[in-house]
Order: sequence, then C-alpha cells, then structure tokens
Amino acid sequence: MDDEQHRSLDRTNEEDFVSSGSSVSRTQTEIEAMLVPQLLAAASVGFGNNVLMITVGRLLCGVGGGVTSVAAPVYIGEIATPSQRGLLGSSFQLMLVTGMLLGYLLVHLYPGGGCQFFLDLSFNLYDSHDSCSGKSVYLVLRSDENGAKRALKWLRGKDYCITTELEEIQNSVAKQNIGSLTFRELSKPSILKPFTICVFLMFFSQFTGTNAIVFNLNVIFEASGGKMDSNTQSCIVGVVQVAATIISSILSDRAGRKTLLILSAFAMVICLIVLGVFFYLQKNDPALATSIGWLPLVSLMIYVTFFSIGFGPIPWAIMGELLP
Repeated sequence: MDDEQHRSLDRTNEEDFVSSGSSVSRTQTEIEAMLVPQLLAAASVGFGNNVLMITVGRLLCGVGGGVTSVAAPVYIGEIATPSQRGLLGSSFQLMLVTGMLLGYLLVHLYPGGGCQFFLDLSFNLYDSHDSCSGKSVYLVLRSDENGAKRALKWLRGKDYCITTELEEIQNSVAKQNIGSLTFRELSKPSILKPFTICVFLMFFSQFTGTNAIVFNLNVIFEASGGKMDSNTQSCIVGVVQVAATIISSILSDRAGRKTLLILSAFAMVICLIVLGVFFYLQKNDPALATSIGWLPLVSLMIYVTFFSIGFGPIPWAIMGELLP
C-alpha cells in the first residue's frame, strides 16, 4: 500500500470519527454509566444468599454487559486507525475470555468460595478512557483545540506528529454537518446493510452454543466421567480460549474475516457432533465411552479454539468498524 492510499485511509478514518462526532461523548457516557450497575451486580451475586438476590444481580449484569458490549466495540472503532482496527477490535473478546479464565482459576484455587466479589476494574480505565482520539473529535467540535491536542498526544505518544491528524479532524468538522441519526435514516442502505450484517453475525455467534458450553464446562466434564478434575479441565479450556483469541487478533487482518468465520463454523460443528457422539456412547456403550474419556476435553479445546479465531472476536471487530 503506497503513501497516498495510507493518507486516503486516514482521511476516511477521521471522517468516520466526525460522522459519529456526537456519538463519541455518548459512547463514553454509556460505558461510564454502566459502572454502578456492574458493581451492584457483582455485590448482589457475590453476597447473595437467596435466589432473588442472585437473579437481580444477574439481571443487572446483563443490562450492564449488554450496553457495554455495544458501546465498547463502537468506541474502539472510533479511536483506532484503519491499520489497528482489526487488532484492537478483537481486544473486546480477549478481555471477555480472560475474565472467564480468571473465574475458572478462582474456582479451582478457592473451591470453598470467598472470592466471589471483585470490584469492577473499569474504574482503573476511567482517566485513559477520557483522553482518546475520539475525544479529540469531540473537543474540536467544542472548539477546544488545546484539549484536542492533549488528547491526541496522550493516545499517539509524545514522538508522534499530531499536526496533520488534527488538521484533518478540523477540516472534516468544518465540512460536515453533524446530526443525530433518525429512524428514517435507518432504512437507508448505507445504514441498514451494516446494521443487518452486525445483527446476523451476533445472532450466529450466540447460536453456536458457546454460552451453554463455557457456562457449563464443569457440568459437562463431571458428566463425562473423566479421571481429571473438572475444575482443572475447565482451566485448560480457558487457557486455550485466551491463546486462540490472541492468535485470532493477529490473523484477522491477514487471513481475512470471511475465511476465519467459515473455518470457525465448520470446525465447531464437527466438535459438537463428536461431543454428542461421546455422550451417546456413554449411555449405550459405557465401556467404550470410558476408554475414550479424554475425548470431551479434546473436542471442547478444539471447539473453543475455533470459536475464538472466528465467531468469538470477529463479530465484535466488525461491529466497531461498520456501525456509524
């Protein structure tokens, strides 16, 4: 790619920032507003001693996670340069699976409980979250050039020349009329098409059954009757999932999103069929099932590997890139 193409991509990126300029502040506010519900959810689930408290905690967790799951990838897409979007877009899924792994490890290390409640780490990210490139667009809109310079300098580094980027932001702000997206505009192909792609990708991501698998790993391993401790097996699967997500963040821009999605779907189908056959054999031929007791662990390791290189991180990355 030559210098002119790079400059064109950078201009497109800044125009994307501006076209969603008013949303920069909104996505920040949405993420920050979810801190309190997430903390209440953690406290309710961690200290809950009845079904009602745990249910309320899970409900709050779902609301907070749902809003953050939309706002965070879009925000990442707003602050990232075109060359960084694939890598940074996958970081959301990486944080999710890292959190799952920590949960598996804590259950393994403290099986008796006592580590259920942890403060939301989002507080530690507040200051950095307020000083990003997307924020610079918002500050230019507010005619705060010095603030925009500080935001860009913080994000790009002291040695990065921000003059060109700041000028492009200012020119884009001057050229474009920033307005709110209306329901009528949602029917436009430029909005409807990326929206539909994102919805279907997220739908099929959930339809892979990943939540049923990762939330019930211990139950699955205990039911399989393997010799290894179920908590240990869950930790192994969690480590594989994190490693595969890291690999995916590197491959997504090189191998192509479509290729990884197709490969991911095909491999997961095979793994789930194998797992189903194992439990069928366990019921109808226990001796044979016992002799291949390692099969559930291997099939689930492969399953989470291919989920983590395809339908895990890619929908989040694409959502951040396509949504206006």
